[in-house]
Amino acid sequence: MQLKLFVVPIKNLGGAEAEMNGFLRGHRVLAVKKEFVADGENSFWTFCVEYLDGTAAATGGGPPGPRAKRRGASNRITPWRETICNTLAR
Repeated sequence: MQLKLFVVPIKNLGGAEAEMNGFLRGHRVLAVKKEFVADGENSFWTFCVEYLDGTAAATGGGPPGPRAKRRGASNRITPWRETICNTLAR
C-alpha cells in the first residue's frame, strides 16, 4: 500500500483538482482521509489517499474478502497511517 497527499487550495483549485481526479481514476483507492484547513483566502483541503500500487493491484492484493473479515480483519486505515496523514496535512 502507498500513500499520496493532495493539497487543493480553495482559490485556483482547477489544476490541483484535475491532478487528484486523474490520480483517483487511475489507482485502486483503499481509503481517503480529508481535512479542511481554514485560513481565509489561503484555505485549502488536504486529502491523504491510501492506495494499492500497480503491482499489488494487478496481483489481486486488494482488501480482505468476506471470510477474512469474519476472522477480525478490518478495512479501516491503521492508526499509524492516520498519524502520518495528519502530520502531512499540517
